Amino acid sequence: MSSSGKFLLLLFLGCLVSVRLPLWTGSMISNVGAVALNRANVGRGELWPVAEAWLQQATSFSGAAWRELGFAYAQQGKETAALTAWQHVDDMALEATHWAALAHERGAAGDLQLWAGRAIALDPTLSDGWHWQGMAYEAAANYTTAAAAYQEAVEQDSFVVVGASQPYYQLGLYYQMTSAQLKEAVAAYKTAVSLDDFPSQWQAANAYYRLGEALAQSGAAPADAIAAYERAIALNPDHAAAYVLLGMAYDADSRGDTAVTAAFQKAMSIDPQNPWAYVLLGEIYARENRTAEAAALFHQALALDPHFERARQGIEAGQP
Repeated sequence: MSSSGKFLLLLFLGCLVSVRLPLWTGSMISNVGAVALNRANVGRGELWPVAEAWLQQATSFSGAAWRELGFAYAQQGKETAALTAWQHVDDMALEATHWAALAHERGAAGDLQLWAGRAIALDPTLSDGWHWQGMAYEAAANYTTAAAAYQEAVEQDSFVVVGASQPYYQLGLYYQMTSAQLKEAVAAYKTAVSLDDFPSQWQAANAYYRLGEALAQSGAAPADAIAAYERAIALNPDHAAAYVLLGMAYDADSRGDTAVTAAFQKAMSIDPQNPWAYVLLGEIYARENRTAEAAALFHQALALDPHFERARQGIEAGQP
C-alpha cells in the first residue's frame, strides 16, 4: 500500500475511534449503572448511590440513561430529582400510566396513586394520567376528588391507551351513586356508550345497565330504560341484574305478566343467589293469586337475605 493510502487508512481509523469511543464509553458506563440498579432492586440497597453515580455519568453519552437514573432517584425517595430526570425521556408520562394500570390490576392503591401523580407531573395534558388518578382517589373513597380528576381527563381529551368511555362512565357513577344528580348521570352514561371505546364488552354492558337504572330513577319513560337494559343484555347475556331491572321496567310499561315473569326467571337462572329476583317474581305471583308459589319465593328470598324486609312483608301479606 502506498504511503498516501496508509495515511488515508489511519485517518479513517482515527475518525472511527473518535466517533465510536464516546459511544462505547457511554454504553459501558450505562451498563455498569444498569447492573448496579438491577442488583439494588433485588435487595442490595447499598448499591442505589452507586447506580445513581454511574447513570449520572452515562447521561452525558446516552439519553436512555435518564430513564434508569430516574428510577435510581425514585427508589431513594428523591422524587423531584426522578421527575426531572424523566423529563428527558420521550413518552415517560405514558409509561407512568402503564405502571399505574398495572398497580390498579394488582390492587396496589399506593402505587396507583404514585404513578398517576407522576404521569400528571410529567404531562398534565395526558388524559390517561388524570383517569388513573381518579381511580386512585375512588379506591380511597375520596369520591369528590375522583370526580374532579375524571372531569379533567375528559376536558383534556387526549387519551392514548385509556378509552374516553371509562372516565365518562365513572363520572356517571359518581353523579348517580354519590351526589344523586340523575340528569348529569344520564348525560355521562349516554356519552360513555356513544363513544363506545370500552376495553371490554362487559364494561359496555354495565354502562348500558347503569344508564337504564338512572333513567328509571329519574322518572324517564319505561321504554327508554327498557332499551338500555336490552342493550346491556345483548352485550352480556349473563347480566342477571339487568334482567331484574328489565322485569321491573316491563311491569312499569304494562308489558304483561308473561314478559315480566320471564325476565325474573332468567335472572334467577343466571344468579340463584339474587334475592330481588325471588321477591319480585313472588309479588307477580301474589298479584295473580298464586299464593303458595309466591310464599315459597318470599321464603327463598329471606333465606338468602334474613334481613330482607320486603320478603318478610310479602310473607305476612299472604298469611290468612
